[in-house]
Amino acid sequence: MNNFLKILPFILVSAFTSSCNKSTDEPDDPEDDTNTVQLYYSTDGISGEALTDLDTITINLADTFQFYVDISDTSKVLDYSLDYSVDKSETGIDPFNFEDKGEYQYLFSTNKSGIFGIGVFVSFRRDDYNYSADLDYYLAGIYINVPTIDYTIISLETPTYTIDVDDDALKNEITDELETKYTLSLRPLTLASSTLTSGTYQLKDTSGEIYSGNFTSTDTYSLTDLSFIYNDITFNYNLIEEEDGNGKYFLFTQDLTDIYQSKYPEHTIDKVALTFRGFRNQD
Repeated sequence: MNNFLKILPFILVSAFTSSCNKSTDEPDDPEDDTNTVQLYYSTDGISGEALTDLDTITINLADTFQFYVDISDTSKVLDYSLDYSVDKSETGIDPFNFEDKGEYQYLFSTNKSGIFGIGVFVSFRRDDYNYSADLDYYLAGIYINVPTIDYTIISLETPTYTIDVDDDALKNEITDELETKYTLSLRPLTLASSTLTSGTYQLKDTSGEIYSGNFTSTDTYSLTDLSFIYNDITFNYNLIEEEDGNGKYFLFTQDLTDIYQSKYPEHTIDKVALTFRGFRNQD
């Protein structure tokens, strides 16, 4: 366990000094013996913004930021550690991907929403006139706020169905089932992405009751696909952005061919799918 964790059980703590100065009962040193530490972060890799203890910065999900620790005299550093929040649940998803770039510079990218921490501990060695060693400390914690990525999906029309089967009676049966089970027309579906591949949804039914559940996606940042369960039915949408004379919209498609081929193995089923136009607004 490093020194930072020995001192405090949590990363986010108040700094008990922001600069490290010689105690008042020691003789004055003609040279400046002050050890200073300044924290910075940057989201563009060019401009840096200064941070102080207990500051909170907001970083979007899937974004990358650089973190710098500027030490006035690195030759005086006796011990140093940088700690950050890690996953302690069963999900196994750490808040950050982390890369040490060297020279007290670090690269973080965010993996899930929440409030997390980065802690910095530095101890300095300073020799006084009697050549006895003394230690000064710097300790600070920074909050990282990662909000969810929120979407609202609204269908603009009832779906159109593509049903290519070998029997008209079966086609009518599948059509009825698609209309009653797989159609979520004109009802807003709200999504809150909490990781790069998952989140929660809310859907209001025709009676006004709100249903909640979980959804998955291969990439919640771009959200080109979406999967969730509602009323024991699995919905798997592919989203493609289109544009016509009225502007941009998304084409939502669910391919159900495999499901109906398994359900009716005695029939030849080449295609079962539904498609509708809708909006995918990022809040």
